[in-house]
Amino acid sequence: MNWTWTRFYVSKGSDLMFIKTLQLQGMLFIIMLMGVVLNKCNIIDKSSNKNLTDILLYLILPCSILMSFQTDITQEVLKSSLIVLLIGFFVEIFSLLLSKVLFNKFPKNQKVVLQYGLIVSNASFMGLVVMEGILGPKGLLYGSISLIALRIFVWSAGLSLFTETSKKEMIRSVITHPCVITVIIGFMMMYFEIKFPQMIATALKNVGNCTTAISMIIIGNTLAGVKPSSIISKPILYFCMIRLVIMPILVYLSLAFTNIDPIIIGVAIISAAMPAGSTTAILAEKYNCDSEFAVKCVFSSTLLSLVTIPVISLFLI
Repeated sequence: MNWTWTRFYVSKGSDLMFIKTLQLQGMLFIIMLMGVVLNKCNIIDKSSNKNLTDILLYLILPCSILMSFQTDITQEVLKSSLIVLLIGFFVEIFSLLLSKVLFNKFPKNQKVVLQYGLIVSNASFMGLVVMEGILGPKGLLYGSISLIALRIFVWSAGLSLFTETSKKEMIRSVITHPCVITVIIGFMMMYFEIKFPQMIATALKNVGNCTTAISMIIIGNTLAGVKPSSIISKPILYFCMIRLVIMPILVYLSLAFTNIDPIIIGVAIISAAMPAGSTTAILAEKYNCDSEFAVKCVFSSTLLSLVTIPVISLFLI
């Protein structure tokens, strides 16, 4: 990989990366459509998302994360993990600061949704899938670590936009989150070089491989109730431009000319390029904000990311 501007042309390598990413995004979109179809056929409904999300967060994603830590530890991996975590916090703090100045002209209910959508991306669902698909096993490992920062901001700065949250409750929510716990366990297993027996490893791997399908079905089920004719609007396009284009460009400009491992930079850029997190719509509805507007933000940014992420992948060569 080369991160200088002189490499920004479509070479044979970038052609292959673009095609690979386009195929990956196309696959995600097809599975998302399956979620829409399942909803329209009354096989699943909006209320099903809670159970599906719990299965994903408490079982499938932890299995996937655990297996990403089943690698030999080196000083380089430990150092890189710390760098990934620090960059993750940098991106979240940067997003928080931007959210305080970019949406002040919007009505309060929409402003809260836009701020949360900028701070909390869908990196935990789509992001890990794309990182592994583009950057390989190391991308998944570093992506899992970078999500610690995202999880902390989800239950602190993010949640505080919708409601007052005590520090005690915020800390409890973070340290008891299954994915955060799994990352800690994974770190310990990697540090002490503990490997799963083959039978357990195979079981965890097979369950973890369901991450893509279940996460996209959840998103498709959420999007099924949105009317296509009401989606496009200037506020939505404004948000999508910032979330999908401006954010990854700013992250790239911040890291491109450093000596940081290109895979780590790739993880940061992909995370910044993700659409709004699905919890944007869930929290908006729970706390009586503009939930319809929130669903449109999630839908539009998710749909447009099918174009923007493959294009951004050209810069990861």
